[in-house]
Amino acid sequence: MLSEHSDVDVNEKDEGWTALTFATSMSNGNPEAIKAMELLLQHDKIDPNIKNESGHTPSCIAASHRNYEALSILLAHDKIASDAVSLYKLLDRAIDKNELDDLEKVFVNLNCKKIDINVVNHETGYTLLHLASARGCKSLVKTLINKGADVGAVDHRNSNTALHFAATCPLGGFLSNVETLVKAGADPVAKNAANRTPKQRLDFNYNDDRGYPSGKKEETMQVKRALEDGENKLDFYARLFSNPSANINTQSNTPANVSNTTRSTSPNLSNSRSGG
Repeated sequence: MLSEHSDVDVNEKDEGWTALTFATSMSNGNPEAIKAMELLLQHDKIDPNIKNESGHTPSCIAASHRNYEALSILLAHDKIASDAVSLYKLLDRAIDKNELDDLEKVFVNLNCKKIDINVVNHETGYTLLHLASARGCKSLVKTLINKGADVGAVDHRNSNTALHFAATCPLGGFLSNVETLVKAGADPVAKNAANRTPKQRLDFNYNDDRGYPSGKKEETMQVKRALEDGENKLDFYARLFSNPSANINTQSNTPANVSNTTRSTSPNLSNSRSGG
């Protein structure tokens, strides 16, 4: 075992390649190479961030070959560099290749003390959660939230939140993502640069005049109702805290005896559209 030979230089290079680099490059579908990676990474002096002569680390090599098992092992390591690999590009490519199930174990095992789960792609201004929400990735949205993704982060171009993207995803699965995000604390009345809430953005994109995503009109209507529920609950609690003496039925989340003054001054969020 390597741990029994402290004098072994586990980071020694052969033409620019370390043992870990070699093992990673051969590990796709190779259990023996995966085992070698795991043994090397157990050594207390291992450096998983050494670049070969082409400037590629083991993580970069695993990512370029879409070797998600090897990448999962590397990105879980305590010494992995924060910029080990572009997670955004990796996710974007996995979505296009329909490899989300394979990729997900990378995010499940991700060492979030070292790697920022809220990293922003400088080309698009999107976070990983934005991309997963926009592309209808149900399981991955939950995984990212569980790993600490910021549900309130806005993209740099249009100030959309993940909930804005989830609400208007034409690919299916967006009802599940809307419900997941709202339960995780996403703000259903957050407004983007166009001054639209997620529901207003949905109303603008999909309606009887413009049409609906193919075969998904009913799901679109369910998303609208889910967003309305979220808006109404916020409206309810806003009135509750602004007028604590009002008699409000907390079982049904509907006001029982709220004065006309309270009603007229409270914003009707479910109808506050910006004209599309």
